[in-house]
Amino acid sequence: MKKLAYAAGMATLGLAATYALVGRAPESQAADHKDSDALAMAANHAADLNDVYAWMTADASKVNLVMTVAPFAAAGDTFGTDILYAFHVNAQAFGSMTPDPETKIICKFASNTSVQCWVGANEYVSGDPSAAAGISSTDGKVKVFAGLRADPFFFNLDGFKHTVATVQGATLPPDDGKGCYNLGALGPTVAGLLSKDTAGTAAGTDTFAGAKTLAIVVQVDKTLLTATGKPILSVWASTNQPGA
Repeated sequence: MKKLAYAAGMATLGLAATYALVGRAPESQAADHKDSDALAMAANHAADLNDVYAWMTADASKVNLVMTVAPFAAAGDTFGTDILYAFHVNAQAFGSMTPDPETKIICKFASNTSVQCWVGANEYVSGDPSAAAGISSTDGKVKVFAGLRADPFFFNLDGFKHTVATVQGATLPPDDGKGCYNLGALGPTVAGLLSKDTAGTAAGTDTFAGAKTLAIVVQVDKTLLTATGKPILSVWASTNQPGA
């Protein structure tokens, strides 16, 4: 399972924007919360990716990376001991279409209280990542937390279903050949429905409120990811099961 995020910043790597979308193999085009059960992920809950987040610290010296897995996790759920959890990071210059070689951040769990993480070829941290403070590498350039957390993704499922039904029931002009439709006057109505309940009257609610997920949080000194000083980082994540 793979997901992609982009972190764009100024020359100091101060974050300007963060985008999250799903990558490929298996492929989807939205955040995944049990959607991939149909892709045989239900049998491998610990490898099922939810979301990927990336942003800078306030002083623009470090990059925060978060991968959430195991949608609707419960107390007692564990990271897979046979799974490699990986962030893939590329640095590139503004306007360049040629990124630097990828830096991998790979974490392997022996249990929820024992992890090893590698950042590229030279940084390594190991220990119990489950305490709120996490664990740090010897030089302090890498910190890792991993454990059960509230799912940070907000989604109004009732409003979404009402929106889908409204669009499907409308008469729309032909699409643009790429599956996109001009909603015309229906556009503002659709935007309003997304923030309401199924009836389109009451305020929408977060379907994932109270839901839990397993989170891997890694804070990395930016010099480990952009040694050449290039200010744009592209980030995606994968779960990998060697031999599967």
